[in-house]
Amino acid sequence: RQRCKGELFAQRPVGERVHLLVAADETGAIVLGEWTERPLEAAPIAASPAGEVEQGRRELGRALSRALVIRGLAVLTLAKLSGSWAFESAGTAMGPGALAVEARSGVPVFPLAYDLLCGKPLPPEPTPRGFACAARLRTESLSSISSLRIESGLDGTAFVCAHAPEQDQAERRLARVLGAGAKR
Repeated sequence: RQRCKGELFAQRPVGERVHLLVAADETGAIVLGEWTERPLEAAPIAASPAGEVEQGRRELGRALSRALVIRGLAVLTLAKLSGSWAFESAGTAMGPGALAVEARSGVPVFPLAYDLLCGKPLPPEPTPRGFACAARLRTESLSSISSLRIESGLDGTAFVCAHAPEQDQAERRLARVLGAGAKR
């Protein structure tokens, strides 16, 4: 195993990748949701869910959380190798994917992290709803946008998230913002 910037890497496979946002304490682990990164309107987005067979990846995420003795929140990255999902890395960097997971799960991520730090028990594993996609944009490319969640950062960027019952609805909402940002 090799350590790099606070992340644990088991291997570096090539292929499809899925990120799982997990919460864990000494009693167990839950998977809040998952996302994959792909392009939309020439910009990288985090899309949740990451595709079919979400339940199998959730079971693997819970098992990995216990095996790695995770406490609090973590992002587990899985990669597809020879048709099966394998552990690639674990870390704490969440980015826009966490916002997409939060939109689908209804569980506020940072209050949950605080609750776990204070010793409160894990909530029940959420049932994901609909589809969400999120992207990081420069704040100057944003204006008042209805039906989108915007989280501004201190570095001049913001995470923008669209949530809808269907994938194409969420992607169209976010694509309008990405298209507008590219024209500025």
